[in-house]
Amino acid sequence: MRLDLLGNPSSGGNCYLLSTDRDTLMLDAGLAWSQERAIGVDFTVPHFTEDQVANLSTIAITHPHEDHIGALPYLLRSLPALGHTIPHIVAGPITAAIIRARLDEDRIDASVQTLAPYEYGRTRDFRFQMIPVPHSASESMALRIEVDGRRVFYSG
Repeated sequence: MRLDLLGNPSSGGNCYLLSTDRDTLMLDAGLAWSQERAIGVDFTVPHFTEDQVANLSTIAITHPHEDHIGALPYLLRSLPALGHTIPHIVAGPITAAIIRARLDEDRIDASVQTLAPYEYGRTRDFRFQMIPVPHSASESMALRIEVDGRRVFYSG
């Protein structure tokens, strides 16, 4: 298992990749607020290499704050340009509804699955559970992830 940090969580931009040799799970897809606003840069989006997303199957979103969902349209538009399909997105009910509305506005066709609290999701190599956690956003979830006989907890 490999973990890649794609964003800058100190200023937003929460975005991580958990990968095996056959599968990749993205954890959140957030914007990072720029410290360079004086020169016209309001935010940055996570950067990834073609190799990092070659096996990207699913994006799991923990809650609807911009530093967790804001980069979704940018990331999803960039994948077909690299010859990759748009991955499946999973989130809690409120977050999934917000993502669907945002992607509709941006005319991006993506599969967004709703997972209820404590429900499990699955990819080729990962099994994960959405666990409610307290936060300022409605319906914030943490992820309990199982892969290769190991467990990872992502607080979102």
